[in-house]
Amino acid sequence: MRHGVHPGKDAGTLPAFGPHRVVVPVHIPHLDGYFAEARDVLARCLGSLRATAGGEVAVTLVADGSCPEVVGDLRNAQEDGWVDQVVVHDPNRGKVDSILGVARASFEPLVTFADADILFRPGWVRAVEELFATFPECGFASLFPSPPGAFHLTSATVLGALARRELDVDAVVDEADLDRFAASIGRPDLFPDEWRRRQLVVRRNGVTACIGAPHWVLTMRRDVLEATPPEPSRRAVGGSETRWLDEPADRLGRWRLATSRAFAHHMGNVVEPWMDEELAAARATPAPGPADARPPVAARGRTDLVARLPWGLRTRLVERLVRPRLEARVRRDAGGP
Repeated sequence: MRHGVHPGKDAGTLPAFGPHRVVVPVHIPHLDGYFAEARDVLARCLGSLRATAGGEVAVTLVADGSCPEVVGDLRNAQEDGWVDQVVVHDPNRGKVDSILGVARASFEPLVTFADADILFRPGWVRAVEELFATFPECGFASLFPSPPGAFHLTSATVLGALARRELDVDAVVDEADLDRFAASIGRPDLFPDEWRRRQLVVRRNGVTACIGAPHWVLTMRRDVLEATPPEPSRRAVGGSETRWLDEPADRLGRWRLATSRAFAHHMGNVVEPWMDEELAAARATPAPGPADARPPVAARGRTDLVARLPWGLRTRLVERLVRPRLEARVRRDAGGP
C-alpha cells in the first residue's frame, strides 16, 4: 500500500554528469606482510588525488575484498565530500572486473583507472584531457610515458601518425621520471639507453604526446570502454589487463598515447620520503583558475582512414615494415650503432 506522492517526483531535473570520472580499485585484504604499509600508501594516493583533482572529477573508490580498516578509510573520504561513490565488493572480484563493472555504469566521456599505489601530480587533469581534445583519434592515454612500449598495441597510432606526418623521434621524457619508476618496481635497468635518450612522439597544434603508455594509470574514452569484452575476466590481478584494458583501443582503431612528462608516480608497497615531498608540493600548488578552461572532450573518438584497416593487417604492417625502421632511427638518433 502507498500513501501520498513520492517527493522525488517534484525534484525536477537532477545535476548533469561531468566530463571525467576516476576509478581507483583498492585490494588490501589485511595489514600484514606485503600489505603492512599498503594503508599508508593508499592515504598518499588519495591525498594526491584530492589535492590535484578534487572538485574537477567524479571519484569512485572500489573496496575489492579489503579489510574493515581500509573500507572505513574509503567511507571517510566519501564523508569528506570529495568522493561521490564508494563500492564495496566482498569477496575480491579482481582488478579488471571491479573497475570495468563500475565504469560501465557511469556516464562521463572520460574514465581514468588508477591503481591504489599511484601518486598524482598537479596538472594531470588538464594534461590528459588536452590529449583527447587535441587528438580526437586517441582512445587510451596514460599519465606516464613508457618509451619502450611504443609498439605495444599501437598499430593505429603509429600508422595514423605516419600518414598524417605527425610522428617524430625526439628527447621529451625526463630520465629522472623513468629512473624513479624503474626503482619503484625493483628493476633499475628497465629502460634501455636508446629509449631513455630518444622517444617516439606525435605533435599537433603545439601539443606533444609520447607513444608508449602503461595501463597502471590510464584514461579511456567512452567508446573504447564500450568496446571492452563484456564477459568477466575472473582474474584477481595480472593476466587480464592486456585483453580487457590494452587491446580494445587498438582494435577499435584508436590511438594510444601518453603525456610527454610524468603526471603520476608509482609508489609500490613501501612508503619513502619522496612521496611525502611530492604530496606536500601537490597540496601547495594552487588550483587551476578560470583561465585554465578545460577543453571539451567527445565521448566518441575519430577513426582515420589508416586505422580502418583490419587490426591483424595493421599489426603485421607495423611489426614487419615500420617497427624495424623506427627502432633503427631511435638507436641512431640516440647515438647508438
